[in-house]
Amino acid sequence: MALNAKGVTKEYGHRVVLAAVDVGLNPGDKIALIGANGSGKSTLLRILAGEEEPDDGIVARSRHDDLGFLSQYVRAVEGETIQDVITSSVAGLRFLEQRMRDLERRMSDSPGEEVLTEYAEVSERFETRGGYEIDARTDEVLANLGVSYLTRDRSITGLSGGEKARVALAALLLAAPDVLLLDEPTNDLDDRALTWLEGYLKGYRGGVLFVTHDRDLIDAVATAILELDEQAHRVTRYEGNYGRYLDAKRAARIRAQQAYDAQQDEIAGLRERAAATARMVGFGR
Repeated sequence: MALNAKGVTKEYGHRVVLAAVDVGLNPGDKIALIGANGSGKSTLLRILAGEEEPDDGIVARSRHDDLGFLSQYVRAVEGETIQDVITSSVAGLRFLEQRMRDLERRMSDSPGEEVLTEYAEVSERFETRGGYEIDARTDEVLANLGVSYLTRDRSITGLSGGEKARVALAALLLAAPDVLLLDEPTNDLDDRALTWLEGYLKGYRGGVLFVTHDRDLIDAVATAILELDEQAHRVTRYEGNYGRYLDAKRAARIRAQQAYDAQQDEIAGLRERAAATARMVGFGR
């Protein structure tokens, strides 16, 4: 499993935000996290990303997996350029590439089984994450997210809020981590960029957990939905996309209404029998 959280609990002061929340994310999963505004969705993502500590519970990540997190609030470092952000984001891929070159040199000297095994693993990860096409993909991703008009030497601090968000998303997608945590990735995208992102996420090989209010994106991409209840502070998992989630919710409401009606019928029957018994006792007296 790429990411596994058990019993995650978080409070701010005396206000409970998360209560024993469980989350499991496997490679290939595309899970939408939904819930009312202020229910704790962003808090949960920050905890899963390791940017915030839970009060209780554990978050386990595979030591072999890279995790990428897109926050709603993009941090800008003074003097940092667009190219700096991209370079930093794809550093993991560059490391894999360098490791491949080191192993290739070792194989030419002493091609032992251990070296061959590691090379096979490293090269597979590099290929799976798009390392061989990173330069071409950079132009493609920036263009499809609508920021290719920005020169790579532009300072991040000089960009608008929307431009910063799209550059941050582009850099994260280029890194192609094993786990993607996305907090409202669609806020600053136009229809063309939204359509492209939908297709990109559908074909993504890693695990994706995303928060969005875009129901069309959820319906097209999600393989499961986690609903965070603002009253219980827990999550309920529903398999399938948004349409199947709505069907499951309707079915649950019908079952709840039927159970309530049956309970009311039972109460009415008990009252009627109690009244009949009282009349019989009164008559006997």
